[in-house]
Parts: sequence; structure tokens; C-alpha cells
Amino acid sequence: MRRRLVGRLVFALVLAVVAFAGVYVLTDLAPGDPLEDEMRSSSSVDAKRHQLGLDRPLPVRLAIRMARLAVLDLGTSLRYDQPVLTLVAQRATTTLQAGLAALLLALLIGVPAGVLASRSTSRVVRHGIAGVSILLLSIPALVFALLLAVIATSGGLPSFAVMVISLALPAAALIERLQARGLDGVQHERCLDAARARGVPRRIITWRHAWPLSLPAVLGLAGTIAGQLLSGALAVELVTSRSGLGLLTFEALHARDMDLAAGCAGTVALIVGLVAFSADVIQAWMDPRIAILDDQAALPGGGAR
Repeated sequence: MRRRLVGRLVFALVLAVVAFAGVYVLTDLAPGDPLEDEMRSSSSVDAKRHQLGLDRPLPVRLAIRMARLAVLDLGTSLRYDQPVLTLVAQRATTTLQAGLAALLLALLIGVPAGVLASRSTSRVVRHGIAGVSILLLSIPALVFALLLAVIATSGGLPSFAVMVISLALPAAALIERLQARGLDGVQHERCLDAARARGVPRRIITWRHAWPLSLPAVLGLAGTIAGQLLSGALAVELVTSRSGLGLLTFEALHARDMDLAAGCAGTVALIVGLVAFSADVIQAWMDPRIAILDDQAALPGGGAR
């Protein structure tokens, strides 16, 4: 299990580095000049470009940038003339607050709905919950944000609430589907059959025994859920005008601010990777069988007997 967790952590770091380098290159290759919009004199543009090293070939600049990344030097923003690390840290706090609140709301909605959809004896309830989830999954978070923004203008709904609800509804639908399928998949476990044979009430079997066994189905896609929340935040922050990481990314791309755009992309990728890593830790803690199976797989011959 330790090897798996180390691999996940290394993957998160590699993902962040690849995202940083990829967005840096793509932003540099985009048409336009980020300096010409701010400086009218061609001599001033050339002097500034030389000062920032933008007159060097792209491979050279990328190599220098990646070397500085090793010491957490993300460069300086052309748009704000501030260190990228400072800007990203400030804006990421706002986005993470909304993301965590949306995740909590999604869990509070999705988990009970998934359990109800799996264990209900009514076909109307099961198909009704599944239909609502599919509908919510098919609607982008941006549409929810636009609808809630209209309501907010008349009802005084705070922009933070608009953002949280817009992000939480699609995530709750995904969690509900994962939870329902996970719970359906563990119904024939021997421990559950033994509990039924002893006459344990259905409610206790569901929540105390079956639900923990079904959690790997949800935690296994924690990285996907985190990516969904963060990608949705990009669109929702444009509607709500909240100064978060999504709005900062849009501003960086619009201004062709290479260092800032790359820093935002790398931060988002790192967050997604760390969420997946944390989910693996929680999953192993709640289900020790995962650690045992991983240890057996690491043995010569894959643990075959």
C-alpha cells in the first residue's frame, strides 16, 4: 500500500509539472503579443521583451522556467507585476473555500440519495432519483450559475451561494450514481449475508455494514469529482465575478500572461492529484483489505498461491 501511495503522490507532482509546461507552451504559441497592448512604443516593447527574456527561443525559456519551478519560483505576472505564487495562493483560497463547501453539499445530497436509490423497494423512487441525476449531469455548472444569478438579482442570493450550489448539483448527481452502483455491488458480500441471517435490521445493515464497503466506488473517482468542481469553478467565477482561481486563469489566458496561466494550471493539476492521493489514504484506512491486496500484488508472482 505504501508503494501505491508514493506512486500517487509522484503522479500528482508529475501531473502538475506537465500541466505547467503544457500551458506555458500553448500560451506562448497563441497569437498576439502581451506587451504590445500595454506599450505603444516599439522600442519600449523590445526593451521590455529583452528584460523579461521573451526574446529568447521558446525551448530556452521553458528550460529556465522549469529549473526555477524546482525552487517554487513561478515567475512574475505580466498583467499584475506581482509574483505568480502570491497571486495563485490568494486566489486559490477563495476557490478552495467554495469548492470544499460545494463538495460537502454534494456529499450531503448525493450519498443519501444514492443509498435511497439502491435500497428503496419502490421502482418510482429508484428511477426518479436516477432520472434527476442524469438530468443534473447533462446540465453544465455554467447553466446553473446563470439561472441562479438571475434569481440572485431579485432575491439577494449571495454570489458565494450561487457558486456553491452551481458546483454542488452536478457533483451530487455523480456521487449519487457512484454510491448507488457501489451499494448494489456489495449486497452479496458474506458479511452482509451473515448479518441478514442473524436478523440484523435492514437499516443497520445498510449504513453500518454495506455503506462502508461501497465507499471505494465513490472514493475511487475522487480525483474526477475534484476536477469537475475546479473546471466548473472556472465558468462559474466568470458569472459570479468572484476573484478566484478560475477568474484568474481566464484573465491570464486573455492577457497571454504565460507565467500566470502556467501557474494556475499547475496549481489546479496539483490539487486534483492531491485529492486523489487523499482519497486513496482514506480508502485504505476504511477498508484494510485494499492494503492487503496491494501488498500481495507487490509480492513475486503477484501474490498468486
